[in-house]
Amino acid sequence: MTTPKTPTEIEAMRAEIAAYDAAKAAAAEAERLAYLVPVTTLIESDAFRRVYRDLGDMRDAYADNGNFGIHVEALHEIMPRLAMAAGLTIGSPEGNDDDQ
Repeated sequence: MTTPKTPTEIEAMRAEIAAYDAAKAAAAEAERLAYLVPVTTLIESDAFRRVYRDLGDMRDAYADNGNFGIHVEALHEIMPRLAMAAGLTIGSPEGNDDDQ
C-alpha cells in the first residue's frame, strides 16, 4: 500500500510533469522547424517574393485567358497560403510588405 502524498510532493510531481511536457513540446517544435527549413528558405527568398509579385501583376493580363488565367490566379493565391502554413508571410523583394 502506498502512503498518501503530501501537498509538497504533489506540487513537485506536477512541476516535474509540466517540465517534461514543456521539454517535449519544445523538442516537437524544433523538429517541426527543422522539417520546414527547405520551405522557409524558399519562402524567405527574394525570388519567391518576386514571383509572387509578378504573378499579381500578371493576373489582369491573363484574366480572360481561361485555363491559363485560372492557373496564374491559383499560384498567386496558394503562395501566401504556403507561407502561412509555415508560419511566415510574403513581403516584397524590395523590403516593404505592401505586396501581401
